[in-house]
Amino acid sequence: MWLSEEIASVGKNSEQVSLGHVIKAESGKITVKNGEDYKDIPLMAPGCINYVPQSGEEVVIVNLGEQAVCSTISAARGNINPGELYIGTQSGAYIWLKNNGQVVINGQVFEKE
Repeated sequence: MWLSEEIASVGKNSEQVSLGHVIKAESGKITVKNGEDYKDIPLMAPGCINYVPQSGEEVVIVNLGEQAVCSTISAARGNINPGELYIGTQSGAYIWLKNNGQVVINGQVFEKE
């Protein structure tokens, strides 16, 4: 809760929010460059999703004073409806949770029971 409040207040000052690129990624912490280096900053991800971005990937950096966090920028998919979740990899593997109850894994559709 406090983190979302901090980010909301930071959003009012655009100097504290910037874009950068991943230069090193390890489990849970990454190093990002955007003119200066942010070393071993935590990555924000929704809920129980664990993700390690690839080197070169663009991220949003939120500077919270003595601490900074970052979040990846997702690529938009034109056919995803609000409320659906699409998780994909660079290689093309994906899982899509659809509003109609279907789960699609790499093109194979599983119907809601």
